[in-house]
Amino acid sequence: MDARRSAGRPSRFSAARFTGLGRAEERVSYLPDEVVEISATVLSRRRRILDHFAILKSASFRTQRIRIHGDYHLGQVLRVKTDFVILDFEGEPARPLAYRRAKKCPLQDVAGMLRSFSYAAYASLINYTERHTEDVARLEPWAQLWERSASAAFLRAYRETAQGAAFLPSDTSEFQKLLDLFLLDKALYEVLYELNARPDWVRIPLLGIMSLSL
Repeated sequence: MDARRSAGRPSRFSAARFTGLGRAEERVSYLPDEVVEISATVLSRRRRILDHFAILKSASFRTQRIRIHGDYHLGQVLRVKTDFVILDFEGEPARPLAYRRAKKCPLQDVAGMLRSFSYAAYASLINYTERHTEDVARLEPWAQLWERSASAAFLRAYRETAQGAAFLPSDTSEFQKLLDLFLLDKALYEVLYELNARPDWVRIPLLGIMSLSL
């Protein structure tokens, strides 16, 4: 099956996602000082981000849509002795049932887990340095190293396990392009969420956007 529709699905929903960048521009003067510079950098790339979506939307990836978790992140995984148990397969509760039951590209779940590693690293850093502000510069490189290491290990194991599966692009370049599409879509959603709920944390998805090759 040509998964152009699978790859394009986040692009269709991303009109709403980009409202997060518009909201960030409106509220940049109200954001914490340490977030203002990051926000300005991401906003300066807005045209490039839109172009990136347009290019990938027009690309054709040979893969298949399957049943996926739909809300996959570290909070949905429990360690049980020497194994792991995955919870809550109902998808995002706020989504309509028809959307949650629809088959999708499994890289949506992969992107969700990778963004979760970013939150695990930076949430811990933010919470600790609220009381120890002098340690931010010293500890942030370690948070970034942990995120990169955890993400690389997860991706390596995922690709080794799913090697040859029809639901993933066999070409490494296509795999990365499609994954980047879902990572960007997820991070844009997070920007809007954090601006509404936790403005101090908006730097986490903004740094995620900056880390992508756009």
